[in-house]
Amino acid sequence: SLGGVFGLLRAGVFLGLAVLVIRFMELAEEPWWEEASLRPYAERIADTVKHYAELGTQYLQDQPGVPSVRI
Repeated sequence: SLGGVFGLLRAGVFLGLAVLVIRFMELAEEPWWEEASLRPYAERIADTVKHYAELGTQYLQDQPGVPSVRI
């Protein structure tokens, strides 16, 4: 069951990254994306992935002796 939990988390991260790519490529205005029934959930996951990526970046920048990382 622990493997199933990690599998769901991994799928969520991949889904979030895919939505971030869709936003980056400006495909979010496409009709197929606007009409997607699971879009609100996918966008919430993408916002969460982006939030934790920013926290990780900030953590790495605050560490002494670690080269600064810019995203």
